[in-house]
Amino acid sequence: MSAQTASLSPSSAVAASPSSPPCSTCSERSHDALKGNLATWRALPVDNYWFHAGTLHELRRCPRCGSSLMQRVEILELRYPDAAA
Repeated sequence: MSAQTASLSPSSAVAASPSSPPCSTCSERSHDALKGNLATWRALPVDNYWFHAGTLHELRRCPRCGSSLMQRVEILELRYPDAAA
């Protein structure tokens, strides 16, 4: 199989690299819709947490284009599961 044929195989299309161009179906509006619905937001895979300018932000991954989406979060209750009460 030639290198060109291998690059066009279905398996290579599934494993797109993070440096791929953005998906044409995603926009600021579609990303705002993902962030605007709490149930949808929580269903997205967690990407990371970021502390910036005195506030904590949660980053989640867009399922369509792989972009990191960010929202400010607040910690309302701390729990210490490894410490005796």
